[in-house]
Amino acid sequence: MYESFWGLREQPFGTTPDPAFLYPSQQHEEAEARIRYAIHSRKGLAMLIGAVGMGKTTLTRVVIGKLRNARAAVLLNPKVTPVQMLREICYEFGFEQVPHYKRDIIAVLRKHALEQLEAGVSLVVILDEAQLLSRDCLEEIRLLTNWETNKDKLYTVLLVGQPELEGRLRKIPQLNQRVVIRARLASLGEKETTEYIAHRLRTAGAPLFPFTPEAIAEIYHYSTGVPRLINMICDMCLLEGYIRRTKKLDVPIVQDVVKDLGGVLDNAKV
Repeated sequence: MYESFWGLREQPFGTTPDPAFLYPSQQHEEAEARIRYAIHSRKGLAMLIGAVGMGKTTLTRVVIGKLRNARAAVLLNPKVTPVQMLREICYEFGFEQVPHYKRDIIAVLRKHALEQLEAGVSLVVILDEAQLLSRDCLEEIRLLTNWETNKDKLYTVLLVGQPELEGRLRKIPQLNQRVVIRARLASLGEKETTEYIAHRLRTAGAPLFPFTPEAIAEIYHYSTGVPRLINMICDMCLLEGYIRRTKKLDVPIVQDVVKDLGGVLDNAKV
């Protein structure tokens, strides 16, 4: 709606996890390097932790997009039984027909992993919202990471979740001890918030930077450096600038937007 007014190719502050817009902060680059190392070195079990809106899903999509000699199965629904989880892994790896019984599903997955290992292909299972997985599913993941040859793990499992995932794993020491690689995403600082906004505007083709320094400070204050909240505020600021026909986004505009988003922002911080 406002793209032509701002000279944009696309909306810079969308809510979908588009890898093209990932801001390469130091912590994001470190987390990406850890995850890629875990996959290509077949480390068995890795974990990516971050609060809501920190960009975990976007980062995992970036990692998937850069995989070489590796294939990923991404499970987005944590509310499954162990058998359903194993079946979903099969479907994600392209199996059209999946056995009914658990022992047969396991046989299929083991055979597939051994074939891929011989072909030099690493397999990774990515479980999103992993803090919501049942204890039985977590136990099944422990068993999955047991599958190995004398030299290699057959699958690398990446648990992606909110900070409470760490607490859950501590209650399962036999699984927690298997987490070889741990990566974390935290809120951005004020300087990073400025760079984040500038990066997304550049990626979308913006010919100018419309936010005043004072407006950026306000955005950081209300968003607390959470990327998802930054996106919400900035998107509405661009819309407000379009409505008012001004290309200077200052403190009053940010404050008006925050007032409109007040309930959403309050709930997001809870």
